[in-house]
Amino acid sequence: MAHVRIADDNDDISQMLANMIRANGFEVSMAANPLQLTYQLENKLPDLVLMDILPGGWDGRELCKQLKKDANYKEIPMIVLSASHHLPENYKSFCAGDTLDKPFEMPVLIEKINRLLI
Repeated sequence: MAHVRIADDNDDISQMLANMIRANGFEVSMAANPLQLTYQLENKLPDLVLMDILPGGWDGRELCKQLKKDANYKEIPMIVLSASHHLPENYKSFCAGDTLDKPFEMPVLIEKINRLLI
C-alpha cells in the first residue's frame, strides 16, 4: 500500500484529505509543519508528499527545493497545494511533481497521486 504524507498546518484540511486519500486505498500520515515533516521523513519515507504551498508560514516552494537537494528525498514525488490560483506554470522549477489549486475535486487529486506513483 502506497504511503502519502500530508503536510498542511490546517488540521481540518489535513484530516479531510487524509480521510479521502485513505478511502482510496492509501496509507496516510500527517505533518502539521515543515519541522515535523522533516523529522518524519528521517524516520519513515513516504511514497509521495502532498504539501501546502505555505505550510506553517514557510514557503513550500523553498522547502520542496531543499528536500529535493537531499539524496534521501530527491526521488519522492511531491504535489503542492495552493489557495492562490497564481502558481507559476513552471512549478517544476521548485521541484514539485505537480500542483493543485484549492478548492479542488478529490478525483482530480487522486488521479494526480496515482499518476505520480506509477
